[in-house]
Amino acid sequence: YVKVHLDKEVSFHAKSDLSDLRVLEDGVETPYQLVTLSEQVESDYMPSTLRDLSSRGSESMFVIDLGSAGLVNDHLRIHTDSNNFKSSVSVYASDASLSVDSDKWRMLTDAGYIYNFHDGKSGFDAGEGSVRYPSNTSRYLKVVIRDGEGAHVSVSGAEVFRLSASESV
Repeated sequence: YVKVHLDKEVSFHAKSDLSDLRVLEDGVETPYQLVTLSEQVESDYMPSTLRDLSSRGSESMFVIDLGSAGLVNDHLRIHTDSNNFKSSVSVYASDASLSVDSDKWRMLTDAGYIYNFHDGKSGFDAGEGSVRYPSNTSRYLKVVIRDGEGAHVSVSGAEVFRLSASESV
């Protein structure tokens, strides 16, 4: 097999499926098999397993087990039935399973912020439960939600946004 990079001119003038491409050797057309590589990218919020969900003082915390390391993730969505709150959120990462109290967690962000405003009379509900952090490939995430203004945040679940890319033929 020979790997050939097609220049811009060939790519521009050839059919989109490259079926009109010809290979010449010493001026004679040579039979060939064309194999193209393409990258397939998938991304979506994936349900995640929560462990060690607890509250201590003015903080709620939990650990998310993504099931395996290596999948790129850069934000999570916290599910809650709580209303009328503003809270700051920190996210930490680890490649090993650690207790929530371990000092071996790596800080990804301490600038997360979630909130909800609910008006029972009108049924109006607005808020944001997503927290962004730098791209990460660790298996475990620790999330700490600090009580801010309003109600305490009661966590019912979380999803992590994962991105996976693979080459296909």
